[in-house]
Amino acid sequence: MSQGEEAVVQNYKDIRKELEMFSDTLEKKEEVIVFSKADVIPPDEIAPLSKKLAKHFKGKKYFTISAAGFQ
Repeated sequence: MSQGEEAVVQNYKDIRKELEMFSDTLEKKEEVIVFSKADVIPPDEIAPLSKKLAKHFKGKKYFTISAAGFQ
Protein backbone atom coordinates (compact mmCIF):
# COMPACT_ATOMS: atom_id res chain seq x y z
CA MET A 1 0.00 0.00 0.00
CA SER A 2 1.40 3.41 -0.97
CA GLN A 3 1.62 6.30 1.48
CA GLY A 4 -1.30 7.97 -0.29
CA GLU A 5 -3.44 4.85 0.09
CA GLU A 6 -2.45 4.51 3.74
CA ALA A 7 -3.49 8.11 4.37
CA VAL A 8 -6.89 7.58 2.72
CA VAL A 9 -7.54 4.41 4.72
CA GLN A 10 -6.40 6.00 7.99
CA ASN A 11 -8.51 9.11 7.38
CA TYR A 12 -11.54 6.87 6.81
CA LYS A 13 -10.87 4.96 10.03
CA ASP A 14 -10.45 8.22 11.97
CA ILE A 15 -13.73 9.62 10.65
CA ARG A 16 -15.60 6.37 11.39
CA LYS A 17 -14.23 6.38 14.95
CA GLU A 18 -15.37 9.98 15.46
CA LEU A 19 -18.85 9.18 14.14
CA GLU A 20 -19.10 6.14 16.41
CA MET A 21 -18.08 8.20 19.43
CA PHE A 22 -20.56 10.93 18.52
CA SER A 23 -23.65 8.80 17.94
CA ASP A 24 -24.75 5.16 17.84
CA THR A 25 -27.30 6.19 15.22
CA LEU A 26 -24.63 7.59 12.90
CA GLU A 27 -22.52 4.49 13.34
CA LYS A 28 -25.34 2.34 11.97
CA LYS A 29 -26.36 4.49 9.01
CA GLU A 30 -25.56 3.40 5.49
CA GLU A 31 -22.56 5.25 4.12
CA VAL A 32 -21.26 6.28 0.75
CA ILE A 33 -17.55 6.89 0.28
CA VAL A 34 -16.54 9.67 -2.08
CA PHE A 35 -13.05 9.92 -3.52
CA SER A 36 -12.69 13.59 -4.43
CA LYS A 37 -10.08 15.70 -6.22
CA ALA A 38 -10.12 13.42 -9.27
CA ASP A 39 -8.99 16.42 -11.33
CA VAL A 40 -5.45 16.13 -9.90
CA ILE A 41 -5.03 12.58 -11.24
CA PRO A 42 -4.38 11.78 -14.91
CA PRO A 43 -7.72 10.68 -16.43
CA ASP A 44 -6.46 7.21 -17.40
CA GLU A 45 -5.45 6.53 -13.77
CA ILE A 46 -8.72 7.50 -12.07
CA ALA A 47 -10.67 4.24 -12.54
CA PRO A 48 -7.78 1.89 -11.60
CA LEU A 49 -6.91 3.98 -8.53
CA SER A 50 -10.55 4.17 -7.42
CA LYS A 51 -10.91 0.39 -7.71
CA LYS A 52 -7.65 -0.11 -5.81
CA LEU A 53 -8.84 2.12 -2.96
CA ALA A 54 -12.30 0.55 -2.97
CA LYS A 55 -10.72 -2.80 -2.07
CA HIS A 56 -10.05 -1.34 1.37
CA PHE A 57 -13.75 -0.55 1.78
CA LYS A 58 -15.41 -3.82 0.75
CA GLY A 59 -19.19 -3.76 0.63
CA LYS A 60 -19.34 0.04 0.67
CA LYS A 61 -20.76 2.21 -2.10
CA TYR A 62 -18.22 4.61 -3.54
CA PHE A 63 -17.98 7.36 -6.13
CA THR A 64 -15.10 9.31 -7.58
CA ILE A 65 -15.77 12.99 -8.22
CA SER A 66 -14.13 16.21 -9.30
CA ALA A 67 -15.84 19.51 -8.74
CA ALA A 68 -13.17 21.33 -10.75
CA GLY A 69 -13.45 18.92 -13.67
CA PHE A 70 -17.27 18.70 -13.46
CA GLN A 71 -17.04 14.87 -13.16
